Amino acid sequence: MMDEFKKELFEKEHLANFPKYETLNNSESQKILDDLSKKYNIDSSNFAKELAGRQSSYDSLHNDSLDGFELRVTLANIGIEPLNQIFINWNNFEDLDVFDTDDLDKYFNDIWFPVSDDINLFDKSMNWILSISHYGAISFLLNQP
Repeated sequence: MMDEFKKELFEKEHLANFPKYETLNNSESQKILDDLSKKYNIDSSNFAKELAGRQSSYDSLHNDSLDGFELRVTLANIGIEPLNQIFINWNNFEDLDVFDTDDLDKYFNDIWFPVSDDINLFDKSMNWILSISHYGAISFLLNQP
């Protein structure tokens, strides 16, 4: 779930309202975890660990850092064209937010904070999962039809 201090910092820095987003409730989050678990054949009780073991490293392929990170560019480099909304998994599918893809791309550095945030990003297609660790490592898993 989006931290309040991030919204406050955003509004002070940009002199604008924080972008709109939706926080999913526990049952919605659990349903999404169950759906992802089925699609990727990963046990939901150990999803994060098994996901990490299956993902490819984006960093080693592209030698990019998060300096100047652009979400859409990164996704395009992997071959992903995201839908209009992207889910952010903040905490083992206990905290899921849904952002407009354009807003997440434009304000990514106001939403993801290094050192504190390990996140997974995906859209409703569930054909891809992009993970960004708190130290900036980027990895991904594709399951496209």
